[in-house]
Amino acid sequence: MKKLILIVLSLIIIFALTACGNNEQPSRGNDNDSSRTPTPNDNQTDTSTPAPPPPPSIEFTPEEDFNFILDPETRGVFITSYTGNSFDIRIPNEIDGHPVTGINGLSSSVINVYLPDTLQVIGRGAFEGYSHITEIIIPDNVTLIDERAFKDCTKLANVYFGNSVQVIERNAFEGAGLTSVIIPDSVITIGSEAFKNCSNLININIGNSVQEIGGSTFKETGLTSVIIPDSVTIIREGAFIRCTNLTSVDFGNSVQEIGMMAFAETGLTSVIIPDSVTILREGAFRNTTLTSIVFGDGLITIEGGAFAYTPLTSVEFGNNLRSIRGGAFRNTHLVSVTFPETIVDIGENAFAGIPTLKDVFFEGNPSIKEGDPESGLVWTAFNVNPADFQTAGKGPEIPYALSDESKQRILAFNPNSAFNGRPN
Repeated sequence: MKKLILIVLSLIIIFALTACGNNEQPSRGNDNDSSRTPTPNDNQTDTSTPAPPPPPSIEFTPEEDFNFILDPETRGVFITSYTGNSFDIRIPNEIDGHPVTGINGLSSSVINVYLPDTLQVIGRGAFEGYSHITEIIIPDNVTLIDERAFKDCTKLANVYFGNSVQVIERNAFEGAGLTSVIIPDSVITIGSEAFKNCSNLININIGNSVQEIGGSTFKETGLTSVIIPDSVTIIREGAFIRCTNLTSVDFGNSVQEIGMMAFAETGLTSVIIPDSVTILREGAFRNTTLTSIVFGDGLITIEGGAFAYTPLTSVEFGNNLRSIRGGAFRNTHLVSVTFPETIVDIGENAFAGIPTLKDVFFEGNPSIKEGDPESGLVWTAFNVNPADFQTAGKGPEIPYALSDESKQRILAFNPNSAFNGRPN
């Protein structure tokens, strides 16, 4: 009897173990397993818009809690205020039988706002100063985010853009608490100061349809790097000024103009200017930490103070540069400069205040408009006295030499290196 009981128990245990084994799911691997074979996409950055959170479970806010106006042409509703007492608002798609297409304001006390799918316009100052909102989902039908729409929303950390936004107007997110932003490819225009003073903003992905970056758009943000897409043709004045953490910028191949003070007072250390750029405006990289820069062959003009007061030690000019305006490289740390044959204009004090500068060379036979000793302008470009060039060895501390062969004037701070052409 005991043997029979033991046999039955053994069969029960075996049957149970077999059933458990059959119920196990096939292993799907561990994403954190360091032994996993890398796939081709492991090192690629996902630039698509992240999926927004799921729809809210709260009920739609009653229609009677909203004040609104009716657009006589589109017959769409523009909400002007919220009169209820809830901190969580889910705006209905329709009010009084008309689609909700715009919003100009609610109540600054709200914490969570869920916008309707029918929304097309977020109006001027709609959420300005709403200090409790932490997240906003822009529906896919929205095409315009108007001026100051989310200005000074200091706790707004996340914004999810729909795929139809075309214009982000000036000051739209100024002073918001954003930390990372992905601008979709639908956006064509980013207005001036749109993300100004977003001090927590570290990452920005600019969509591939943006044509220009407005003045002071990212002024005084926390950005560390930025990629300018090929669609951008103009970077306006002060676009990234005082982004002190910005150490890397990658310019697209369509940028034609870099505006006044666009990258001034940033943390950039090296820059490559693409061939598409024709002009650098005044103070474009002033007071940065730049030590080296390479110019594309499309550059024609460098305006005044463009690189002044930087620790720049190396510069390589393109083959079509014609004009360097006053103070462009003032108070840098350059050691040697070679100008292309195309140069015709070197402005006053363009290279003044550079005690490290020893050699200056001119390629070929340039026709410098301001090169006559009588005018003195070529000398004021380097802030030196023409009398110091009459005899090699004369001058304040460093010997100077002047060569006037074939009406070509080569200025060299080392008299032994004054020659026609680049140094060997």
